[in-house]
Amino acid sequence: IDQTFNIPNLGVVASGFLRSGLIEEGSVLKVGPLDDGNFIDVYVTSVQRHKVNRRIVRPGESSTLALNLFTESTTMNGHNDTEWYY
Repeated sequence: IDQTFNIPNLGVVASGFLRSGLIEEGSVLKVGPLDDGNFIDVYVTSVQRHKVNRRIVRPGESSTLALNLFTESTTMNGHNDTEWYY
């Protein structure tokens, strides 16, 4: 993750470069480590690449992801174990 933003009415947005794995809209990712050493699960609500909506990010691509904290009540379209270190 290169940058994070908090955008009103959208939430947390993170931009960065994917080294390996795939990230899809609807994926659940682990972000961390946080100050306490833990990782949190986040849900990818949307993906953009060069300001264009995308459904998937592949290795070697930079992108921007809109993220929400993942809870059991979050609808999940897919699952991904890719880790983005914050």
